[in-house]
Amino acid sequence: MQRALRALRGAEPGMACGRAGGVKGGVRRGSVRAGATNQELSREAGLFCTQDFLDREISYADLDPVIENVPVLKTFESASLTYTISVANRVYVQEGFPLRRCVRKALAKELRTVNFQESDAAADAINRFVKGTTRGKIPKLVDAADLTSSMMVLINAVFFKGLWKVQFDPRLTRAAPFTTSSGNRTEVEMMVVNADFAVGMSEELEAQVLEMPYRGDGASMFILLPRDRSEEALEMMVERLTGATLKSAMRKLSSRNVKVGLPKFKLETSIRDELKIGLTSMGIGDLFSPVAADMSTFSPDERLVLNDGIHKAVVEVNEEGSEAAAATALVFGRSGRRKPSFVCNRPFLFFILDKATSNVLFMGAFREP
Repeated sequence: MQRALRALRGAEPGMACGRAGGVKGGVRRGSVRAGATNQELSREAGLFCTQDFLDREISYADLDPVIENVPVLKTFESASLTYTISVANRVYVQEGFPLRRCVRKALAKELRTVNFQESDAAADAINRFVKGTTRGKIPKLVDAADLTSSMMVLINAVFFKGLWKVQFDPRLTRAAPFTTSSGNRTEVEMMVVNADFAVGMSEELEAQVLEMPYRGDGASMFILLPRDRSEEALEMMVERLTGATLKSAMRKLSSRNVKVGLPKFKLETSIRDELKIGLTSMGIGDLFSPVAADMSTFSPDERLVLNDGIHKAVVEVNEEGSEAAAATALVFGRSGRRKPSFVCNRPFLFFILDKATSNVLFMGAFREP
């Protein structure tokens, strides 16, 4: 949790960091191998491959339980009258690339063969897949120039759409003051609703916490609003935020009738160099080293190295609910007594939680409109 949240510190104004598990999911697909690279991945990405498993000859029978127990490796879609979650993964490899037979079998549904030398066609195929999975929210993830020296591209895309269990009345939405991270005052479209919500105060995080469920109660948006109104308040809260402090804060929530004020917003972000820096700061630096990278699980004959990382995210919140999409590409080449209120009139952190799996689908920080 702490490492994943580092990306929120010093991020661009209004930045949404996107799917919390998307980058880690892409990294996981390169982890079934002993050596320094796998040790880094196991330590930093929470992987479970044991040395006993890694030391013996890998076969399809060995890989199968691994694939089945890592949900991000599978493509799935959950749709109901209340919310939709769609997650899809693709592994694009160069025609003629000597991929291990067991990997081809294990990733049969996700694997696609392309000619990266025809970079325009390859980029078009990848972007069509991402656009379809994200319902058009992310029409373009990669450019042809990103692929010219590629041997393999790992794609993870996710789409979420949910309707609030208690919706905001659009007639009550008004312009309201908002203080940005830099201390400037501006205006936002503030949505307002009075209803019963799970709300509480975390002394460890020095923040108010609010849960806003989506219809069906299968997913919720959680909002962490720093109590302090200083310019550094959000960054200080993120520094204190860990899995333990977050769980503690969520356990302290209780249902109360509360007035909620939430900006109506749409955040879009695209990161490239920051993703590489972030993975390196997490301790996964060998992936980028032509000397140290060990991706021989995929191919016994070719040395793969992570050339580039691309992540895009879109999150939209309005009176009806939330719509969010994210996609990641990892490109490998060779070598008071008043009525209680919760008004988000200053920077805050939010995340969308799939309550069935306890998986954080999206996480972001709203700093300014």
